[in-house]
Amino acid sequence: NVIIQTNGIMICTGPFADTSMSNRVNVWCTNLAIEAGGSIDVSARGYKGGLNNGPGGGENNSSAGGAGHGGSGSWGTQGTVSGRRGVTNDSAIAPSVPGSGGGYSTAVGGTSSDGHGGGVVRIQAAGAVQVNGRILANGKSPGGDRGGGGAGGSIWAACRTFAGTNGLIAANGADGTGVAGSGGGGRIAVAYDPAAQNGIPLPSVAFETKAGERADLGTLAFTDDRFVGQTVTNIHGQLVGLAQWRGDHLTVSNCWIRFPEPGFHMIVTNDLAVMGTTGRLDIGGNSAVLGGINYFVVSDMTSPPVVSIGGRLIVTNRGSFYVYAGVTNAVTTNYGALVSVTGAVIVGGNGALYPMSHATNGGSVLWRVGSLSVLGTNAGVNADGAGYQGGALSG
Repeated sequence: NVIIQTNGIMICTGPFADTSMSNRVNVWCTNLAIEAGGSIDVSARGYKGGLNNGPGGGENNSSAGGAGHGGSGSWGTQGTVSGRRGVTNDSAIAPSVPGSGGGYSTAVGGTSSDGHGGGVVRIQAAGAVQVNGRILANGKSPGGDRGGGGAGGSIWAACRTFAGTNGLIAANGADGTGVAGSGGGGRIAVAYDPAAQNGIPLPSVAFETKAGERADLGTLAFTDDRFVGQTVTNIHGQLVGLAQWRGDHLTVSNCWIRFPEPGFHMIVTNDLAVMGTTGRLDIGGNSAVLGGINYFVVSDMTSPPVVSIGGRLIVTNRGSFYVYAGVTNAVTTNYGALVSVTGAVIVGGNGALYPMSHATNGGSVLWRVGSLSVLGTNAGVNADGAGYQGGALSG
């Protein structure tokens, strides 16, 4: 057995360049327990920043680009002297690649070259994994101006059962500095035996693959949908591999989750609510296309995502509900995504609905609702810039 006690920490060396050995934390055991206050931490121990290191390294320029991994990095924001974003890479269900490094500013020099990516943690346990502490593989923000942020790293745990109380597993991307780009989120995968897991309470463990500013979420892969409860407050990431989510109700509060699988179907018997300043629910959005210094999330799929709500759809307290339409040829369907709400759609308290048409095909979101109420001057439906992509001869 491996036990990491309070104030105990397991780390590895790093960061490293493309030409150096890629160091990782590998734990092979019967059972793993990380007690409260204990941790495995490989943050900023992936690919070095500033040298285009890693498959998703951010580009060096006056305003450097952020690195990519599970999610795309973001470009710098200084016009023609902006560094390109780092691209996505690695496997979502078996992540093993460290987070790439952000670019450095050619105007500032070496002080901006420490936007390192997160490292790699690999756990293979024949029995139980218990996380009451933390497993971290976060990217790093550079110390100097205009440096690109590092991407989140990889955390992959395979076990018979998984549990935890007030734990945290995170592979977050880091902000760039000044006008530089930021790092995309990393990749986390947790695989368990579904039959054995049936006897284990839902773990109170936060899973995070957040991105830096303007970059995109990383990925989360679980064996099934049981970790996504009916009240979600502690998950940030793209939930890959889930073709369907079904429940009596769903509340997404102060966290950002995306269901990107082609043909994804969400079935909510009663109410669906999205709320909180960082509360955001995305349906669709499994790909991205480049447009200037930004990228556009799209549903690059011919099977449209569908949301079926038996009660009400409530978006409030600055919450956001994004629906990304897939492509359509008006033969099998005449829409790129479908949202069907038996009851009322209520948008209030600075909340917003974002129907996003496909950027190059034009497939759009069809809404079938009982009624629509927009409450307050700062609430509403926002489709600004959500049509055909500019500069691509689309439309």
